Amino acid sequence: MRRARSISSAMPSPPSIQKGRGARRALHNPRRDETYYVSYYSSLSAQVKNTERPHKFCDFVLAWPCLKPSGRKPQIHKLNKGNRVFEGAYPMRCRSYRGLGRHYAYIIVLCCIIITNIPLGLLYGCSGLFFTPVADYLGVPTASFTAYFSISNLAILMALPIMGRFVDRFDIRFVIVISSAALAASFFGMSLSSRLWQFYLCGALMGVSAIPHLYFVVPILVNAWFEVRTAFFTGLSFSFMGVSGIVFSPILNSIIVSAPEGWRSAYVLVAVIVFIATVPLAALVVKPDPASLGLAPLGADEEEGPARRDVGGGATLSEAARCTSFWELVAFNGIVMAANTIMQFIPSYTQSFARSAPQIAALTGTVASMALLGQTLGMLFLGTVCDRSIKLGTGLGCAFGAMGMLVMWRFPSSSALLFAGAFLFGAGYASAGVANPLLPRAVFGSRDYNSIYARISMGGAVVSVFASVLWGIVVDMPDGFSLMFAIGISCLVLATAAAWFALAHKWRSIG
Repeated sequence: MRRARSISSAMPSPPSIQKGRGARRALHNPRRDETYYVSYYSSLSAQVKNTERPHKFCDFVLAWPCLKPSGRKPQIHKLNKGNRVFEGAYPMRCRSYRGLGRHYAYIIVLCCIIITNIPLGLLYGCSGLFFTPVADYLGVPTASFTAYFSISNLAILMALPIMGRFVDRFDIRFVIVISSAALAASFFGMSLSSRLWQFYLCGALMGVSAIPHLYFVVPILVNAWFEVRTAFFTGLSFSFMGVSGIVFSPILNSIIVSAPEGWRSAYVLVAVIVFIATVPLAALVVKPDPASLGLAPLGADEEEGPARRDVGGGATLSEAARCTSFWELVAFNGIVMAANTIMQFIPSYTQSFARSAPQIAALTGTVASMALLGQTLGMLFLGTVCDRSIKLGTGLGCAFGAMGMLVMWRFPSSSALLFAGAFLFGAGYASAGVANPLLPRAVFGSRDYNSIYARISMGGAVVSVFASVLWGIVVDMPDGFSLMFAIGISCLVLATAAAWFALAHKWRSIG
């Protein structure tokens, strides 16, 4: 790399620049094979460095594309400290950041996949392995031990509004590090617990620390780094949750059965995996936005015209809360959560045929796997559809879920149709992971997105506390599974109507 030159040798000295929004100054770049950044500090002195990223966050950054002799003039951009986009951004080009350049956005997606799916896969996909051994050790019914999940959901419900403000205020990397460390600490605390109340306390910490992974990490990073295909990459980032559970379940199960208190060692391993998989990535690899590397979001028009990014338009939380659309989205979130909770009862449904159709009961594991496969592929498919039309993607997701329940309900004696129904239901289950983060931004914009999304997500958090218990009561009724499927189909019809109503009544400044 060539040594940095002085401002006088590189180009004419720029005149003093007035601070303010939209300030611009065109300078001539004598070399097209290099990329320069000119950083104006508070003293308004200038510095030119032959580097591939700005020297530091500063008041203004001047960059011009040197990769092509396009003749475009450079422009000065105001960096919004703490925000994730340029104000009045003009797409910048640079050669690379450690050789990755504009493709660093894909590294961010990979980080989202790891940071989201490994902790949540261990939390929700492997927790069932601990129920029986820990309950036996404590000498309590399994239901008493699993109540820590209800406590965890209550903690999510109470902490969501606070966490929305927290994410708005602090860098997302700091949020990931703190929440991941706390989640690892909750698992480690369970390995040391010997009283039921101690597990309940760890469950509460687990719920609070899981909130960023569940609700904020993927939407914030994907929307900051991508101009296009945001729905697809959102779905992709959530699609491997079940896969991580499949990978780690055999390992953890072998540790649990290896000793009378093998579950303690298994909890320690879970804590170590969560910490190692998330904290180093968040601290060293994740960047909050392309501006921190002197890049434009992937998909921004770098050849001509300003980037078409929403840099603050939309409703505030107080304005959104006064709209009917806000409460329609709350209803959508809660209703979809209620319908998706039926996933927990699919194994019980197939096992209910143990006497009348034992061959169907024997397929319980395969049916669950088909639902998981449908969830994974459904995330990708619905994400692609939502990139073209959120309305169509939301409707298709709910339709898949309803058709899946209808097929499993009416044709349980056919293994092929049962598999197809489970696959469709899994694809419908994916609609929550894709549509829930996209709808608030589509209806209310980006101005106060994190706080609005946190409040809307409370609908699902409230329902998650009670849904399993209520569905259990329904299943215990005469012909309970038929009633469960009928109610579930009705829920998805109502959810579709709620989402479409909200999309039809967007905030006035949203196109």
